[in-house]
Amino acid sequence: MATSVPGPAHADSPTWPVAGSDSFAVTPAEWRSKLAARLRDGLAKHVIAPWFPRSVDERDGGFTSGFDHRWRPIGANHRLLEFQARQTRSAAKLGSALPGDRSWAGIARHGVRYLDGVMRDTADGGWFALVDRSGQPLLGATKHAHGTAYLISCGVEAHRLTGDELPLAIAREAFEWLEATLHDDVHGGYHGWATRQGKVILGPGDLPAELRDRHTDHLGHAIGLKDANVHSDMLMALTLLAQAWPT
Repeated sequence: MATSVPGPAHADSPTWPVAGSDSFAVTPAEWRSKLAARLRDGLAKHVIAPWFPRSVDERDGGFTSGFDHRWRPIGANHRLLEFQARQTRSAAKLGSALPGDRSWAGIARHGVRYLDGVMRDTADGGWFALVDRSGQPLLGATKHAHGTAYLISCGVEAHRLTGDELPLAIAREAFEWLEATLHDDVHGGYHGWATRQGKVILGPGDLPAELRDRHTDHLGHAIGLKDANVHSDMLMALTLLAQAWPT
């Protein structure tokens, strides 16, 4: 894959919203150009070149997340829904921002296929929070709002880039699963964690048997609490979804 980074997308593009603001017009054009060049170079050298296509796992699907200091794969490389969705979203956003490089659409589709074909729970609905490299559910086959929020974002961004209906359908279904399963109709907001069957996990007693000795979820939070991080990511996800699916 080419790692050169051309200029930013057109000012009307949703990937370049700052260009339409009053503050953008106030800043000197020469200063903007120099800063943009530095940022593009840094993006190419420190983000795109190291991670893509190195993280694309053609054998097992999805994206590899663990590397040592010499960029050699290390560890079990389980598939966390947050990372798989974020990496897919990153490819989609890079494809929108760098329209001269068409390889990003293939990487985004690679991620969408994995999310849809491996991490989706076809039996009980929703998406597993964590699976191993063979696709077997881990963490008691539980599901979490945090990864699901990123799933919505990546679905919208992948749809924007490719025009495919599958990623937008995933985003809609993920939203509907959240509403039906984790939305708190009494106190507002969203619960964080659910069993495979969709029961909200409010305390250790709600955990699957193999997780009964845990005191935190996989984000490190006490079981049953609502998290501002999760809700912030969800707010972004729902804002994106409303633009693509205005119902």
